[in-house]
Amino acid sequence: MLDRYFWGEVHRISPEAPVPVVHLKEQTERLGGAANVAANLAGLGLAVTVAGFVGDDPEGASLEKLLASLPATASRLIRLADRPTTTKTRVIGAHQQMLRLDREQEGPAAPDARERLLAALREELRMKPAAVVLSDYAKGVVSEEVSRFVMGEARSLGIPVYVDPKGHDYSKYRGANGITPNRAELAQACGIPAEPLEELLKAGEGLRQRLGFQFIAVTRGAEGITLMRPGAIAHAPAVARSVFDVSGAGDTVIAALAAGLAAGLEPLEAAHLANVAASVVVGKVGTVPIDRAELLEGLSRKG
Repeated sequence: MLDRYFWGEVHRISPEAPVPVVHLKEQTERLGGAANVAANLAGLGLAVTVAGFVGDDPEGASLEKLLASLPATASRLIRLADRPTTTKTRVIGAHQQMLRLDREQEGPAAPDARERLLAALREELRMKPAAVVLSDYAKGVVSEEVSRFVMGEARSLGIPVYVDPKGHDYSKYRGANGITPNRAELAQACGIPAEPLEELLKAGEGLRQRLGFQFIAVTRGAEGITLMRPGAIAHAPAVARSVFDVSGAGDTVIAALAAGLAAGLEPLEAAHLANVAASVVVGKVGTVPIDRAELLEGLSRKG
């Protein structure tokens, strides 16, 4: 995804309608979606390859250019002529989001495009990366076919898979090492309300057992991350910071979690690392990835 920002100032209300007038000062573009996960991993010093679809349009070209600017990052992007690059355009006035415009087309890609994606994934998996992150935004890329292919190939090669999930049916992620739903997403997948927490965690444990996940890391915003593993539920409290914008925080969480696990941390230690990383990015306006220096500074402040 491409995240586009129009930055401006607000001094008055429009005489045409009861809406603020934003005096445009600047326009910027940033990596979003799975590309933001890649940007977070690259910022933490990892070599990363990102795969997926973009449109054959100026937004797709911008996204490819931004990815090319990241250190140690390769891309296996497949351009599609029949759909646009998913683009989220945000209007920011006085450091607050005033409006968001989404340009996207959901649903599965054409069969030939899916085959090209599977071929690219097969080649990359045979390079035996330290981990695979499936960043599912429910736009039609991480289909059941793609997910199960990745799970099967990764399992045969001994590669761990971590998933940022979407939707109500998590069966397509069966066999993943871990998933990182937020509280509302887990409730949807379990088919129950998000409150009370105890009931949600009980249902989540049942889901974990049925689908063979080693852990579920439930992100709970200002309340931190709750980690569910066989026979144990542990909590990694959030790091207190001023919150300006939660855009991209979930991308940072799964990137930091996967990076920590790849470096040999235990899941709870990796969850604490992810909390610190998230505390840094939510203190900024817009989708901004973490980098290693900021994470180290955050860890030193945490003590």
